[in-house]
Amino acid sequence: VRVVPNPYNVNADPSVRYAGESPRIDFVNIPQRSTIRIYSQLGELIRVLRHDSPAGAESWNLATDANQVVVSGIYIAVVRNEDSGEEVIRKFAVIR
Repeated sequence: VRVVPNPYNVNADPSVRYAGESPRIDFVNIPQRSTIRIYSQLGELIRVLRHDSPAGAESWNLATDANQVVVSGIYIAVVRNEDSGEEVIRKFAVIR
């Protein structure tokens, strides 16, 4: 499982991000049936993404479940394979 781009820098050259598209972070190489839980550095659950597609990637729009834009900081993603129960933990940064 990879998080790209990491770190996500709002002020980065647009060619490094996704030119012409809204801000997002992608989780790639994820299992077909998986759940991604995103936590703040304080351990607060801020977003849950459910993935059920053979594509192997899921995008996150950098907003919480309450639709608030996240601030700069370190975030933790826990990706759970819903078929096997296996979990993978990844850290990533958002720079504003």
